[in-house]
Amino acid sequence: MKKLIQSSLSLVVATAFCAVASTSFAGDKSEDHETIEMVMKKGMKGKTALVAKVKSGKGSKEDLKKLHEMFVKLAATKPEKGDLSSWKAKTSALVKATDGLLKGDAKAKGALNKAANCKACHKIHK
Repeated sequence: MKKLIQSSLSLVVATAFCAVASTSFAGDKSEDHETIEMVMKKGMKGKTALVAKVKSGKGSKEDLKKLHEMFVKLAATKPEKGDLSSWKAKTSALVKATDGLLKGDAKAKGALNKAANCKACHKIHK
């Protein structure tokens, strides 16, 4: 009887440990997730986001540089959903467009308007 109680107690402790450990690890956000979230909130979301300022022509050179840096970081991440090659194509287009704007390429504004299509990316990767 004593052995049965000890075995049962060991099983309960082991189960509780596994439950706590899996919850802790599942709750952790990956570095990629945090980067993506930051870029979406600061760079893409809303009328005051950097991309909105840059697309409207109201953004400063500093805004454009920050946006470009964000897109470079975004392109270095892996999406939680969707095909990696699609992610790379979409994020590379954002980097290329902002790089073109930094270099004064007149066609880059149209490329940014096309690349910064939230719905196209969210449909696949969100």
